[in-house]
Amino acid sequence: MNLTEQINSLDDFQRQSDLDFILSARVGLVIQVLGWFTIVALTGFYSLQPILTLKLSWLVLIISLLRYSHIVLHQYFYPKSSRLWMATHFFLLLLQSVFWSAFYVYQVSLDVLSPTLVATVLMVAVVTNGGVLSMRSKLVVTQIYLALVLLPAALLSWSQANLHFLSVLIFVYWLYLLGFSLRSHKQYKDNYTFQLELAKNSQAIELKDKIDYLTKIYNRNFFEDCFEYQWQLAVRNGTDIALLMVDIDNFKGVNDAYGVDYGNQCLIQIAEIIRQSAKRQTDMVVRYEGEEFVLILPDTEQAAALKLAELIRSNLQFATFNCAADNHSITASIGVGVVRPKQYSSPTMLLQKAEMALFQAKTQGRNRVELG
Repeated sequence: MNLTEQINSLDDFQRQSDLDFILSARVGLVIQVLGWFTIVALTGFYSLQPILTLKLSWLVLIISLLRYSHIVLHQYFYPKSSRLWMATHFFLLLLQSVFWSAFYVYQVSLDVLSPTLVATVLMVAVVTNGGVLSMRSKLVVTQIYLALVLLPAALLSWSQANLHFLSVLIFVYWLYLLGFSLRSHKQYKDNYTFQLELAKNSQAIELKDKIDYLTKIYNRNFFEDCFEYQWQLAVRNGTDIALLMVDIDNFKGVNDAYGVDYGNQCLIQIAEIIRQSAKRQTDMVVRYEGEEFVLILPDTEQAAALKLAELIRSNLQFATFNCAADNHSITASIGVGVVRPKQYSSPTMLLQKAEMALFQAKTQGRNRVELG
């Protein structure tokens, strides 16, 4: 597929960013469940209100299970209707906020600064911070969420003389979170703008001669531009990126024995084998130079990169190259590099890892895969 098809639309950038935030909420769910049972068990709330505790515990588990199921099943429902899926996420978060707000108000209404109230204050602080991060793409929803959780308890605390200090504390914390939500939303928008600039820059790539004349796969010009783009995308998304360098063993001997025309026909078949081995649409196969090929693998962990490298090596070894009168076998040495790039780092480091791994593969007997 061409580069334009590989680069997501602006809406895809936004939805993917939203999805990243939501998937990271799994840890927050565990913290909330553990926090709830810590509150009711260690503060003595269960001994005072056993029936209410059981009812509320079931409610916590149901809401948490719904949120966890919503996250786990995203791969089935998100592609069908991302907007409905996101709306469900916001609804479940607001439902959760109503629960914590009601419990918070109930504790304040007891007019006692109990251990349960103190624990609830701390738990609500954790919940609201996580909510801001999980809903940073929707500023209005975030503000509604914060108001639901904090303001009812702040108003009720103010109505009780011995809890005025708590009311002020909650109100100040609410103002802090409003500022935090504004800053998080701005960072989100900045990321969106960055993706927009990358998308615009990709249009310039399309104008270049990026297809290898012989093998009809991407060429070195494409690699120089797209590698930098994919590196920056991995930096922004916090994902791994892998690079495979494939060098055909003793290919000069093939040209010398069978002629350049035969060698060119072999290169065409080799490129097709590599292209068919890399099945993901986001994997990019490049003829780097001569008989050397490179694969850029976005969002690919080490195990997956090594598995693909071994598949390519095996497919080439057992392929039949019958461009001449007799069949001829061809093998390849493959170097694999995998990193999770950090901000201000250079893609050159990944290229060097793959090159070093390729050098090791060739010096240790060829027809093998090495990890850099």
